[in-house]
Amino acid sequence: MPGIGPTGCPRATNDVTPQPEFIRLQHSSPSAGDVSPVGTAMGTRGAITLHVITKNLQSIRSDVKMHDFISELDNLEFDVLFITETWRTQTRECMETSRGHKLFLSGGDGHCGVGICVSKNCSRNMSDIVFNAYSPRICSLTFRLFGKSFFMCSCYFPTTWDTDDLVNEMYSLLDTLLETENIGNKIALFGGDFNASIGNRQACDDVVHIGQCGMGQRNERGSTLVHWVLEHGLQIFNRFLQLNTA
Repeated sequence: MPGIGPTGCPRATNDVTPQPEFIRLQHSSPSAGDVSPVGTAMGTRGAITLHVITKNLQSIRSDVKMHDFISELDNLEFDVLFITETWRTQTRECMETSRGHKLFLSGGDGHCGVGICVSKNCSRNMSDIVFNAYSPRICSLTFRLFGKSFFMCSCYFPTTWDTDDLVNEMYSLLDTLLETENIGNKIALFGGDFNASIGNRQACDDVVHIGQCGMGQRNERGSTLVHWVLEHGLQIFNRFLQLNTA
């Protein structure tokens, strides 16, 4: 399956279950300031087109795997890359590759670890960059790009083997971020591995917020995610959605 973006863009690797990859803040009405995973936002220098993809790495803990990942990154076509399961032990890392791409990583114990990578072309036009490493499961990056304010959050939700208490802790932290980051004035995008299947569209679903990109059966955690999205006025996207950016 192709990743989100123009035809022929790189493949994401977290195709274990049909789950949402992107959750975007839905503004009260469409405007020139809206942006989609692949779309445009109007800034002081015209339209901003972002190519956003996700990748589940399943460990870049060792020096060898980190080197391989950076080599892959340097040959990847992207603007922003959400990564999960880095398995990195450092709680906070910020680095730049030899090609000028910037990595912001949040790690710790266990098989978690998240991060946000920004391409050289995108990062050189960014300002007011603030990175927060909250836990091995959540990190955020805020910045300004061509006159627009962005808030991006990389998430790695607990798997089906983990308890519901861990899932609830994730939602509590995301709720706090939504309340404290003044999201209404930013273009917000949540990406990563949500470990929740929203399934096929149900008759009661709001197409604007839930979309028509799911497949299969909705599980319990998928229902929880849908309720959270509706509660906060967000939208669900993934690679199956054909976006109209005209």
